[in-house]
Amino acid sequence: MQKFCVIALLALASAKPQDDVSKKFEALGNATKAVAAGWKNKTAEKNPQLPIEKLRSIPNHIKNRHAVAEVKSVMVVSSLGGCGQKLNAKKMGLKKSAKAAKLWNTSSLLQVGNFRGRKAPEHPGRESFSVPGAGGTQVLKDEGRSTTGSVDGQEAYVTVLKDGFFEVGCYFDRMLSHGDKYGNDADKYKMSSSDVSIALYDELILDENKESMTPTVCFEFCRSLPDMVYFGIANGGQCYCAPYYHPKPGDESKCDSPCSGDTTLMCGNMKGKSSIFEMHLCDDVAEDLSTAMSAAKDAMDYYMETALFAKELGDKMTASGQALQTVAGLSGAPGAADNGQKAMGASKSLTQGFMGERENYESCLAAYKLGKDNEGGDMTKSANAIAAEHATKDMKKTVGAVVSGATATHDEIIKAYPVFDQVVFGDAPDGGDAAAMKLKSLVDGDEQKEADFRVASYAFDTTYEPAHSSCSGVSTGLPMMGLGKDGCALACEATVYPDVCVGFSHYTLTGADDICFMFADVQNVETFTGPEASLLQKNGKGAEPASAFCGIKMSLMSTGYKPKGDWKKTSRDFGGGSLAHKNDLTEYSAPAMADLKLGAVTLEKAP
Repeated sequence: MQKFCVIALLALASAKPQDDVSKKFEALGNATKAVAAGWKNKTAEKNPQLPIEKLRSIPNHIKNRHAVAEVKSVMVVSSLGGCGQKLNAKKMGLKKSAKAAKLWNTSSLLQVGNFRGRKAPEHPGRESFSVPGAGGTQVLKDEGRSTTGSVDGQEAYVTVLKDGFFEVGCYFDRMLSHGDKYGNDADKYKMSSSDVSIALYDELILDENKESMTPTVCFEFCRSLPDMVYFGIANGGQCYCAPYYHPKPGDESKCDSPCSGDTTLMCGNMKGKSSIFEMHLCDDVAEDLSTAMSAAKDAMDYYMETALFAKELGDKMTASGQALQTVAGLSGAPGAADNGQKAMGASKSLTQGFMGERENYESCLAAYKLGKDNEGGDMTKSANAIAAEHATKDMKKTVGAVVSGATATHDEIIKAYPVFDQVVFGDAPDGGDAAAMKLKSLVDGDEQKEADFRVASYAFDTTYEPAHSSCSGVSTGLPMMGLGKDGCALACEATVYPDVCVGFSHYTLTGADDICFMFADVQNVETFTGPEASLLQKNGKGAEPASAFCGIKMSLMSTGYKPKGDWKKTSRDFGGGSLAHKNDLTEYSAPAMADLKLGAVTLEKAP
């Protein structure tokens, strides 16, 4: 659960016009404490959430394995420290004097914490807020000595005092024009009464350490300086930190100058307007990292588990297709050989389909590893916090795509092995999958009623009883693996999408898993009666026993349905001899978590 970062409007309700600056700041502190007390027992606000579209929940066996709370189909998403919320002053019962309104912008926000001089809080940032003298003492950088500048004795990028920010607006800011005590505009400085000053990125950071400017770059600089509550960026890249901002009149121009480090974001404009951002402390960098890592680990395990099983199942489908093609070719069954070829082509959706989200998986994994490296670190140290925040951001950015990729692969597995969830992991079948629900009785060992299928030749001759039969036609969905003849019949009965299944062809093979094909329309039928020797025996190549069965729904044949193609009747065996039809279900097991190699590509499992 995301912590709620309480923030209050800068309120000077008790300050009178004649009060001096010190009394104004004292009034500010009292108002801050009052807001904190009033909100202390309020229910925490949640961050905005980003829905992950069309996601299946992470399977129970994944969640149970990690012994973590349920991973929902939405993830808390925020920019760095998005826990801050703008609160309406009127709703909190705060009022402001006219002079205060002029001096302090009504949308100004202040991090609630102990007022300066009180007992030091747990996190150093809790007492970092606007006070007289903020930024008033600075030592600028020294390029010759390679020395970074400092503010009030604090060097940048050492201590994290804030962990979140959001944009306030676009303003002509008097602080930029009149609050620069040490920079190029020092001759225009007019804040001597409060002795506050902005801190300029360009004046404090060595040229060799500068980055192209973005709001995040400016934030990571300003949040490490004491008593700075805002930061602004002007002219596309001029970053400065300030204890407050002070809008002044100007034109209605927008902040439309692209940031030098990210042209999709705006950093003020060339007329002197600044993009202003508020900073706040939620002190939840470590918690956010832990939450993101848990979600990422679940997502990556789900992805790798489905990828490994899909690859294994796809390889089995290829092997069965090859075995079927060989047996069919030597048995004089071109239709069955075509089915074997279809199986080899269809297997690619299993052996390669998961690669579509490979880049997102690898990005999520890299962020997860970075998180592992910084887990348990001191998040008041800037380097640790920056690494943790970037790891969290990248995990949140990619985890949805990783789960989507795993879900897509899971769906392909279900098409080829509908009992995957039940048999492999003991999870309940998807109630929306008719084939999986139909096969549940077979998995549970329930007594089966007689299937609504007759051998395909019945449509041509009701008295003919072949030893083996095969058919080909318009396929619906992927070939199915390991279901046995009875399982294929149940799956066909349940299959109505993408087309209604009217019949199936099941093959029991030597040296490969049984395989069946579902047909939306049966076209050609091949039957085998024996006992004439097969081509395998005639050519002396050594018999490979096999069996084949093609069934068509009796309910359809009774109303006149008939295959539209030829019936090829032969007087020899299918394969090298009689092999009983496999009726039982093959119970595949879960793959061991391991790196997955696919040619020159290796997908590394999450540590």
